[in-house]
Amino acid sequence: MAHLAGRRTHRLPNGHAVLNRRGVTLAELLVALTMGAIALGGATRSVARQHRFATDGSARTQSGEQSWAAMAAMAAELRNLAPQDLVASASSDTALQLRSSVAVGSLCALGGSRLALSRLDGSGPADVASPIRVGDSLWTFDSDGAWRGHRIEDVATGTGCGSAGAGAGYPIVTSTLTDSLTSGVVVRVTRPVRYAFYKASDGRWQLGYREWLETSAKFGVTQPLAGPFVMAAGARRTGFSYFDSAGQRLMMPAEDGIARVRVSVLAPQVGGVSQPLADSVDVALRRR
Repeated sequence: MAHLAGRRTHRLPNGHAVLNRRGVTLAELLVALTMGAIALGGATRSVARQHRFATDGSARTQSGEQSWAAMAAMAAELRNLAPQDLVASASSDTALQLRSSVAVGSLCALGGSRLALSRLDGSGPADVASPIRVGDSLWTFDSDGAWRGHRIEDVATGTGCGSAGAGAGYPIVTSTLTDSLTSGVVVRVTRPVRYAFYKASDGRWQLGYREWLETSAKFGVTQPLAGPFVMAAGARRTGFSYFDSAGQRLMMPAEDGIARVRVSVLAPQVGGVSQPLADSVDVALRRR
């Protein structure tokens, strides 16, 4: 699955593919957040949904594509997480909750807590994968190398500031931000999302995706991404596994202890083949 990460991979002794990560500079991190979380994150979910409803003459090929769709969607999300984005307390072996990036850019203050979001180079409106909503979180990157979150209270569209304000279309947000920030500060906008393997109405297991809805204060209707899957076959299972930096599996993961997440799937086969098609991918989480 090396093509999922765009980086060099190696194999663990048990055969699982691992996406290697070297140390990154701040500039590299920002480029990854912009290009990965926005372009790849949103696009991969769209591609995964298309795979979900695609038909194929070969059942074996179709099973392989469903495995690819599931792991591509998860790899695109996991490989761009900031340290605080994985919500371990709400995750399990069948569900994964995280804060997904919906916008990345820089700040341009309009007054008080009212802020315009531009691209990192200030050349235009911020890159947005999904319309920003009330209840999303605005994260500012501090000088100490940490992200700090602030709730978004209002959203509008208007012009930017300074040389970036030549045209309209800039996201304008009002947040609980109380810090005194100068223009150009790097920001992200995130929204809680939840991936889970669930049993659909037809009795088959699917990988689904849900976004947090502020209006109802709960996660929305599940959107199917890929499937069907077999939940268990012998010692193998479909689901998520968590590991620390030493490679030890975490039975009760904590936010500050997860260094790697494994996504495993078992896709059913037909045509006289009873053994499900097994595949997995390990994604090493980015840290500071």
